Amino acid sequence: MTTAKKATFETIPTGTKVTRHNRSAIGHGTVKGVHKEGTTADNTMYSITQNDHHPGEPAVVIHSGKALTRSK
Repeated sequence: MTTAKKATFETIPTGTKVTRHNRSAIGHGTVKGVHKEGTTADNTMYSITQNDHHPGEPAVVIHSGKALTRSK
């Protein structure tokens, strides 16, 4: 029987306000949770609830930790 490895790094906590950087766009949101755990905090994928989404855009987007900056 195999056991899952526990992450040896800290993920961004749910509820943390973040700024996301995607190409030339910048958006603001709140971490909803971990979408897919990676091997580091930078390559872990997070679900982000957008605070400033426009009509036709999804309310929740997925970004890597590397593309996120904690906001105040």
